[in-house]
Amino acid sequence: MSAFNRRINPRFCRINGILPSFEGGDRPAFLYPVGRAPDSPLLERLETVYGQAPLLEGIPAPEWERRLGEFEDESYGPRQDDPGGYDEGAEGEMGRDELDRLAREAPTVGLVDEIFRKAVAAGSSDVHIEASRLAVTVRFRVDGVLTDFRTLSRSQFWGISGRVKIMANLNIMERRLPQDGRLTVDLGFERVDMRVSILPNTWGESIVLRILKRGFTPGSLADIHLEGRALELVRSLCEKPQGLFLLTGPTGSGKSTSLHAIIEHIRRPEVKIVCLEDPVERVIDGCTQVQINEDIGLGFAQALRRVLRHDPNVIMIGEIRDSDTAELAVRAAMTGHLVLSTMHTNDSVSALGRLSDLGIPPALTAGVLELVAAQRLVRTLCPACGGAPRPDAPCTACRGGFSGRAAVWEFFPFEPDVRAAFLAGAGDDSLRELNRAKGWKSLAESGMALVEAGLTTLEELRREIWIE
Repeated sequence: MSAFNRRINPRFCRINGILPSFEGGDRPAFLYPVGRAPDSPLLERLETVYGQAPLLEGIPAPEWERRLGEFEDESYGPRQDDPGGYDEGAEGEMGRDELDRLAREAPTVGLVDEIFRKAVAAGSSDVHIEASRLAVTVRFRVDGVLTDFRTLSRSQFWGISGRVKIMANLNIMERRLPQDGRLTVDLGFERVDMRVSILPNTWGESIVLRILKRGFTPGSLADIHLEGRALELVRSLCEKPQGLFLLTGPTGSGKSTSLHAIIEHIRRPEVKIVCLEDPVERVIDGCTQVQINEDIGLGFAQALRRVLRHDPNVIMIGEIRDSDTAELAVRAAMTGHLVLSTMHTNDSVSALGRLSDLGIPPALTAGVLELVAAQRLVRTLCPACGGAPRPDAPCTACRGGFSGRAAVWEFFPFEPDVRAAFLAGAGDDSLRELNRAKGWKSLAESGMALVEAGLTTLEELRREIWIE
């Protein structure tokens, strides 16, 4: 490489679509991706800088991207005096035009499109793109487990970030505050919606995209693995004219999918259903779905106050997370509405304590609560290989012995004797024992039943549920 070309900044190369060439001798020489030849202003700028017109050669875009990556690694790679590739000063100086150009150049667009295509093809629920000091890590969440997809050059991050922000109509210059949005990807064979969440971190940003496939059809109660006594319990709940049903579990435990299946069972022309969601992930025909937007003052509590004026029979609240929402949900359940919602608690009985923490008196809770259920998802063994794929002949139907997931349930019906014990001051442990005496299994016991049936493994169950 000539002395001319060693002086060029790799970031300038990526922005302008040129790359120093090893050919050229004493003249500046550059490579460019075919189909994107340097424009006249750039050529004039190079000629002014180097004192003579540069030599140019077009090469295929993939080859150009590969060589640029090598050049960036050579320039930004670890050195004794600089152990990382993150340069806060240099990256902080990038302006809107520079970021916009990075985000719109062909290699960046192609890379982001490839990430999206591979994520959908792998059956991923989420895509994680995380900046670190030396690299960019791309991971997919498949069947609830994060798996590495690719490690990219650190210098590629702001182009990827900018591309995602442009697609989601977000501010490409905002790096200090979290941003949320939504985008649509046309994969040729289908269109896919994605929910975007961007969170600033030490080395840039963490980007998470939730994949929401179109054409979603809510499943039946059987599809969420309800059967026997549990199925009859939920069916009877759906027939009640009023009351409160709570579904508990951590993020990613399938609560929204289960609520949608219950709504689908209830849905019929004579029933007015209003769903308050943050966000609206899947459109359900026959329901009035409201997108919660805290940024404009439309929280769950504010929306619920307006919904009560729309004469609903059934109200679904995406999550009860504050005292105002809890109070309004309870009062709606007392005044002739069936209210369905979720909470983040470790098990079903713990929802009672959570309602108390949110300021709901025990007498009100006892007066409206009909059922609390806790849910988890565990991976199920592949029926093709039995969960034991051979190293010399990997199973094409699964990923490491698992294929799909099953729900693990815990039900806590708030029946008259349970209400009486709760109002008498019975603690959580006493209520759990009372529930177990009535034949309802805990999460651990329900999970062990799946293990004994050969549907999953004890190790997988322990990954999701505490087993003593």
